[in-house]
Amino acid sequence: MKKNKMFYLSLTLVLGGLLIFQPSYNKDDGPVNEPQYLSLGFPRLDYNHDLYYLLDDEARSIEIIFSETVDPGTVTSNISLSDKTGSLDSDYDFVISEKVVVLVFHQDFILKDGWKYDLILTTGLVSTSG
Repeated sequence: MKKNKMFYLSLTLVLGGLLIFQPSYNKDDGPVNEPQYLSLGFPRLDYNHDLYYLLDDEARSIEIIFSETVDPGTVTSNISLSDKTGSLDSDYDFVISEKVVVLVFHQDFILKDGWKYDLILTTGLVSTSG
């Protein structure tokens, strides 16, 4: 009886060890795709004190240049501008051309001197390559 228990204990330890330490592998043996992130820049804005971009209150647009061509279908729902009163989505339109996205302010919209504006980009914004 004691040999039976030792056998089952040994078998359990061996099988458990195989399951726990089983090497992982890629089924198709192809390269693992790492997520790639878009980088961006604001060519017409000054970056001050390594903290913020300075937007002139007389500006009529904000130009964003991305590292890759942006999927136009993901722009309007994933880029937004707001101030302390809330969303400004009704005060601008998007002009999209490959790697460049421009927020063009409507004629009747004026930026207020000294106000903080937040440009929010969410993870749903993707390039045409995914």
